[in-house]
Amino acid sequence: MINPELVLYTWPFIAFLIFHRVRPAIALPAAIAMGYLFLPPRIVIDFPLIPELGKNSVTAFAAALLGLYFTFVARFKPSLDTGASSDAAHMLPNWIPRHPLAFALLGIMAIGPIITVLTNSDTIRIGAATLPGLQLYDAGSMGLEVLVALIPFFLARRFLYSDEHHKLLLITLAVAGAIYALPALYEVRMSPQLNRIFYGFFQHSWIQHIRGDGFRPLVFLQHGIWLGIFFTMALLAAFSCVRALDGKMRWLFLPVGFFLIGTLVLAKSLGALLIAIVLVPIVLLAPLRVQMMTAAAIAVLAIGYPYMRSIDVAPVGQVAQLAERINPDRAQSFQFRIDNEDILLAKARERMLAGWGGWGRGRVVDDDGRDISVTDGYWIITFGQGGVLRYIGEFGLLTMSIFILAMRQGRHRVTVATAGVALALGANLVDLLPNASISPITWLMAGALLGRVEAWRYETTTTAEAVPDLDDTTLRRRRGNKAPSPVPAGGPVVAQDDVVVPIPTRNANRHSRFAPKHVRQKI
Repeated sequence: MINPELVLYTWPFIAFLIFHRVRPAIALPAAIAMGYLFLPPRIVIDFPLIPELGKNSVTAFAAALLGLYFTFVARFKPSLDTGASSDAAHMLPNWIPRHPLAFALLGIMAIGPIITVLTNSDTIRIGAATLPGLQLYDAGSMGLEVLVALIPFFLARRFLYSDEHHKLLLITLAVAGAIYALPALYEVRMSPQLNRIFYGFFQHSWIQHIRGDGFRPLVFLQHGIWLGIFFTMALLAAFSCVRALDGKMRWLFLPVGFFLIGTLVLAKSLGALLIAIVLVPIVLLAPLRVQMMTAAAIAVLAIGYPYMRSIDVAPVGQVAQLAERINPDRAQSFQFRIDNEDILLAKARERMLAGWGGWGRGRVVDDDGRDISVTDGYWIITFGQGGVLRYIGEFGLLTMSIFILAMRQGRHRVTVATAGVALALGANLVDLLPNASISPITWLMAGALLGRVEAWRYETTTTAEAVPDLDDTTLRRRRGNKAPSPVPAGGPVVAQDDVVVPIPTRNANRHSRFAPKHVRQKI
């Protein structure tokens, strides 16, 4: 048996070894996935003045520190000839997104906790229980919690912006899913015991993981539902690799995808299986534009679901009927969630703008002070705690890049790999409606898509590979269909220590202000 807190303490050193051995474009998704899949759930380290550190936050903090370290290596010690430092030199500049919409959504998420505190300063008395009013300290705590959750988003935007990076992200998800399927199949046969064997405790309700004459696995995740949607994302990534990769390697992922489908069936997660049944044919057979339109339609559903539920136009009745035909028990569980959403949504409307905050203030209780509500869906949790502001800010960051890439595929040169990432993220977005299955991998995919959106802006780069997806057609379109110049838009170039640096001219590239600082200093 392993001490779970010791594992959390030592994880940053393990992550350092991952980053030190391979490129950040590979190390980042690998470290995030490994931390999410293998670190102990429901164990936290409580330091003063900072949020509790659990598996997700420890994984995010470790990745952030290492991302900062290798950014420093690339900028100030380029002579270190390692794969990590070399790859870190080719990244989007700035840690904060420059896209106006992303910047506005981040601003909403920053001011949202302050408004939540100002509108929840009252004390609530429920039976014998008393819930104190929120204070400014709570605003800082909520803001810091949101910032920690967004760390994978910021890192992926900077390091995973190109088509090549999206292929690496898909490969990482597919391989991680295939590896994780082995302990999951063990638990299908032997019962969910691995977390107890390794960390000494069972992380959820045992009765919820008995299905018929078998078991629903959860390995080291919080619940079997989380495992099911992860396998759905992994198998979508595997089938996307079949279309996105070149050569014989692509066909290796076809059996991986079917193996993950079989594992998902045995994992007995009906919702995740239905999502996979709908999206797998689209990933394998549909044209690129149809794939992006499908991802955009899912994004519309995710961002507009609270409004659809409030005016009673969401197709929850049809979904319940479909579940009834497949499994009456699952249909009953789904209807239970819908009933709880109704009462929680009615409570959330009382403070719609900024929500009720934490400490259970947004939950529904009866006259005796007993809690009669169950929060399952991530959307109702977000809406109840932070209101419209937090919901628009958080789900807006998750969906905005899908909309932009779907509407302007030509400008951003959307590829099959990018569409695969968008559909895998879309699968997770659908699952966020009935379940709270958000994870660092969710934010990683959203950040990678935002990086693709912003990549076209950065024409002045350190090397030709820094933004590899800019071709003559794209440059010609930006210059008014004129013939492409044989020199970069910034003017002639000179070589300085094997780095191509544009010489500023009178007609210098108007986007040169987006260049990394170490390039601007050399010009």
